[in-house]
Amino acid sequence: MKKLQLLISILFCAMLAQAQVQEKSYNDIIYLGLPSYLSKPNNAEITDFIKNREELKIDLPIKNTIYYTYGEIILKLSAFKRSIKSDFLNGQKEFFDYMNAQGTGTISYSSEIKNINNAKVLIVNDNRPFSYCSYYIYAINSSNNKIATVIIDYKLSDKAEAQKIAESILANLRFEEAPLRPRGPARAN
Repeated sequence: MKKLQLLISILFCAMLAQAQVQEKSYNDIIYLGLPSYLSKPNNAEITDFIKNREELKIDLPIKNTIYYTYGEIILKLSAFKRSIKSDFLNGQKEFFDYMNAQGTGTISYSSEIKNINNAKVLIVNDNRPFSYCSYYIYAINSSNNKIATVIIDYKLSDKAEAQKIAESILANLRFEEAPLRPRGPARAN
């Protein structure tokens, strides 16, 4: 399990390092439709959240990553504009499937690639009894020049709520060319 978490962290950091040149806010790249009840902690709060959960094996706040929390659930969001190989998600899926096959203690595991709102999306769900469980969502736009990652870490007891958050993101995600503005009622002139 520790090997899987280490390799995922290395992979995530490598992707962040490659994207440094074209860094943008994820709001300028993708709309996720996050539930309104999620809290957006500041860096000190996210550092405390991570430090106080020894079993949560993630790095302290990572540059270009936005964090949200809800109870014991933590979301990590990143989005980048860069050229992406057309087989990137297939490679990621193979990696997750291989690492899951090497590990022990998995209660349930699933991985699939879907087309959602004109985006190609890899969804991985890994549930383990004695550590944090995870949803990994990688979305690439149809032009293969924008990528967004969402990682939802949660305790097994929070599985139903984490699943609701993941389903909300998957139902609402969409890439747009123009910067996104909050959606709301049209203004009367």
